[in-house]
Amino acid sequence: MPMSQASAERFTRVQFALAETGVGSTSGLWVVLTTLFRHAADRIGHAQRVARLARAIGTQLGCDASEIDQIERAALAHEIGAVIVPDLAAGRPVEDGELRGKMAEQAVAGASVLATSPFLLPASRLVRAMPEWIDGSGRPIGLLGDEIPLGARILGVADVFDVMDATCQQLGWPRDLAAVELVRYAGRRFDADVVAAALRVVESVPAARGASIADARQVV
Repeated sequence: MPMSQASAERFTRVQFALAETGVGSTSGLWVVLTTLFRHAADRIGHAQRVARLARAIGTQLGCDASEIDQIERAALAHEIGAVIVPDLAAGRPVEDGELRGKMAEQAVAGASVLATSPFLLPASRLVRAMPEWIDGSGRPIGLLGDEIPLGARILGVADVFDVMDATCQQLGWPRDLAAVELVRYAGRRFDADVVAAALRVVESVPAARGASIADARQVV
């Protein structure tokens, strides 16, 4: 996916921020992210909640500590591509294909910039695979089933659940509806085993208190 000149310039700035900070720990990564998203508190809160839920799912599925740490770093950084490739303009109808294409473009850009840091290279692979669907109809390359890294499958479920959970809260809908959406797409978009694990732990993860849906993207 070739970048526009503006996106390429933003990529260079984010790459410089990672290099200048010398990211070698999760806390160092968090310093960079809070700076990049200093005007987007909703994204920071979302990243934190996705990281907590992803850790809980990974633990439920028996992932080892090292793998869970990589999943957490990918969760915290999974929207870094939105700094490089801006979201679709709000206030106009968006076709599903266009939306999914933009999400894949952001994932590839984010993964590419994370991969410039040796410490974040494993996490970058998970970020790149997040838009893939378990049935092979996802993007950017159409990975099928277990071809999608387990960490990416976990992140996909945690990410969508949090966005749906925030939406339900803001609209006064039952939180259970977010879980219903996961079940609805199990076996198509999501790994059914990951969905089952998420449903076992989701009640232990705090709801998206104060989350804004003003710029929430369609997720399913």
